[in-house]
Amino acid sequence: MEIIYIIALLIVSTCFTFIIHELGHLVGGIFTSHVFDSLYFSIFFIYKEGNILRFKIRKITLYNFFRGHCVIIPNEDYKQYRPFWSNFTGPLFSLITAFIFVIVLFTIENESYLLNSFINQLMYQNFAVGLFSLFPHRISYQHSDGYNIIRGFYPLDRRSMYVFETFDSAIKAGKRLSDFDSGLLYVKPDEKIKNFWAAFLVTIYASHLADKGEQDQAAKEFHRINLRLLPYGIRCEIKCELLYYYLIYNFNEKKCKEIYDDTEMKSYIKQNKVTPKRVLAAYTWIILDEKCNGEQLLKEATALAKQLDGGYQVMELDRIEDFSRYKSTV
Repeated sequence: MEIIYIIALLIVSTCFTFIIHELGHLVGGIFTSHVFDSLYFSIFFIYKEGNILRFKIRKITLYNFFRGHCVIIPNEDYKQYRPFWSNFTGPLFSLITAFIFVIVLFTIENESYLLNSFINQLMYQNFAVGLFSLFPHRISYQHSDGYNIIRGFYPLDRRSMYVFETFDSAIKAGKRLSDFDSGLLYVKPDEKIKNFWAAFLVTIYASHLADKGEQDQAAKEFHRINLRLLPYGIRCEIKCELLYYYLIYNFNEKKCKEIYDDTEMKSYIKQNKVTPKRVLAAYTWIILDEKCNGEQLLKEATALAKQLDGGYQVMELDRIEDFSRYKSTV
């Protein structure tokens, strides 16, 4: 029975700890003119749909259980963007909460073993989360709040953070990458691409150029990126775009086969997602010379593209149309 109590205490205290931490980020964001989008906790999340708040239970996994995430969108004016407070207030709320529980333990007499255990658990967890997130570090492609606070003082990284926090919601609302300000995305050729934030900004800039129809320049930008700085999904999306470039914009059979035979690409390009499906359709039609299969894959890619939101749908359908025009010329 005691084990059940311990497990129940761990679940409740973990949820509470992440709620406090993420609410801290939300308060810091609102304080600096951010707009609420969603809050992800251990086993549930809250999101905004129009002017309505909705609640959903998350898929319960070990990875989800020990993390949370607050999605807040900055003010449209980049000059007002200050990432310090939106990052700092998460750890701050955790540490303040931990100190409150210290005061409770030392000032309020309580004979309940269960309640004392719960308060102790909350105190230690909030201290741990606050200090751990405030300490600058990276685990895989996850950055601590402290790391982002420091990187936020670097102009290039701050621009990238701003784009990272705004581009997805803007595109879902109907904007496309070509509509973004080139000056906000541009990374000088002599700028060192040595961390995730720099690599991410170059990725968006390259995609911005591709959406404007400047395919050669977009490919050069993609080739600048050290893909090891980016997570699996973004790496494979870049490889897909380069493969598409060498298929229909600047045909190079050797490079096509090199990219297609990449270990990561072998599995990614078979996923039921619009970009890999579109690229696989072109590769099947052009390189494998399996035109019937290529046409079927293209229909599937088109159907997937039509399920996307806003600008994502428009941009993908444009890229599919580029392939359709290419087919009519060969």
